Amino acid sequence: MEALSKRKLRILEFIRTKGGASNQEILNHLQEGSRTTVVRDLDALLRKGLIQKTGKGRSVRYAEKLENELLRYIDGEAYFRKGPDERKPIF
Repeated sequence: MEALSKRKLRILEFIRTKGGASNQEILNHLQEGSRTTVVRDLDALLRKGLIQKTGKGRSVRYAEKLENELLRYIDGEAYFRKGPDERKPIF
């Protein structure tokens, strides 16, 4: 799987911490880019199978798609930049 952009990682982390979010909540959190850019990033995350979409129209919400907690996406490059004693357990 190719690495995610910083913006997509921020979106994924926001969805994780909130337990789900609408595209407007994500746009307000990022405070950068347009709604179109956020929707494009959400579509990319959907295609990669990292999030799931529920609802239709204005009530669409996005949540992290986890079949197993151990399968959660991590940024491997960022994780291994730190020494073994500096890394936080992921789960």
